[in-house]
Amino acid sequence: MIYVAAFILSLFFLHLYVKSKVNIFLMLAMIPLTLLSGLRYKVGTDYIDTYQISFYAIKNGFNVDGYDYGFTLLNKAILAFSNEPQFLFLLTSIIIGIFVFGAIKSSVNPELSLYIYVCSGMYFMGMNQVKQFLGMALCLYSIKLFFEKKIILFSILQFVAVSFHTANAIFLLPFIFMRFPKIEKILSPRIIAPSLVAIGILSSVVANVLFDKILIYSRFYDRYSDSDYVTSNFSWAYFIMNLYGLICFFYLYKLNKENKKYQLFYIFKILSLFLVVLSSQFWLAARLSDVLFIVDILSLPFLCSLIQKNKVRIVAQIGIVFLFGYYVYWSMFLLNNHSPFPYQYRLPYLI
Repeated sequence: MIYVAAFILSLFFLHLYVKSKVNIFLMLAMIPLTLLSGLRYKVGTDYIDTYQISFYAIKNGFNVDGYDYGFTLLNKAILAFSNEPQFLFLLTSIIIGIFVFGAIKSSVNPELSLYIYVCSGMYFMGMNQVKQFLGMALCLYSIKLFFEKKIILFSILQFVAVSFHTANAIFLLPFIFMRFPKIEKILSPRIIAPSLVAIGILSSVVANVLFDKILIYSRFYDRYSDSDYVTSNFSWAYFIMNLYGLICFFYLYKLNKENKKYQLFYIFKILSLFLVVLSSQFWLAARLSDVLFIVDILSLPFLCSLIQKNKVRIVAQIGIVFLFGYYVYWSMFLLNNHSPFPYQYRLPYLI
């Protein structure tokens, strides 16, 4: 299959980059998956019904409901030199590829990060939820800037990400929580585990307070508040993958609770699982969870690197490979989630 071939080719070049540290191999690793996404034609559930139609609507001077300012501006920038909507998919795929692979470059295990990117379904999500994922890619890369203390660049990327899709604003929440005093004690599994269980039991009450009492005042909430979205969107697959990651954080807590990167990734995982649980009551929670779940691309390889016992580390990595591998097979290849099949391509042309 074409997706498998592109993934293997990307993995091959990424492995060459890891061994040689020659940047040309990193660029070659990015190309197969980026071109496959960028040249797609009528692939994905939102290709025609959202992005192609909205592109022509903006071309004709209409405001598109649900489009944030940044993504509208991107459409207008493309229209400045072409009326061909295929350029929108090509350009967004290139931007996503640059920032995702830029983040993968900083991973402690780039090959495992690439595997998680594709097999978690994130790659296919980027072919469908383009507005949101465009910002998510920027957010993922911004973690590197945060730890390099490049706060201005970090802030710029966060601003641009939110301008593409308001949901990306939740990405800042873990960074805020990190500032809490005694955060390492709050993150104790003895506190987090029963808290999440309680949230699961009281999920309807929590969802009502969070979404119907607080987020109801935001324009983002209003966009997703009609009858199609005020439903359950709970996924057992995402729950299990998030729970697996949380168990790994629990296992490593005692020796790494003072580690700032561990703390940040741990908070991302807690919030991601929290929102997955709430998605049983409200569709919007799943959309917000996606923004946090993308961090698994970096956090799971980082967690594996912290495991000191070689056999335990191998078991943890096998668990990741199995869980995510089975998910992509079941979700994308059997259920055709995000509608990546049948694959068609089209070369864009200037008109």
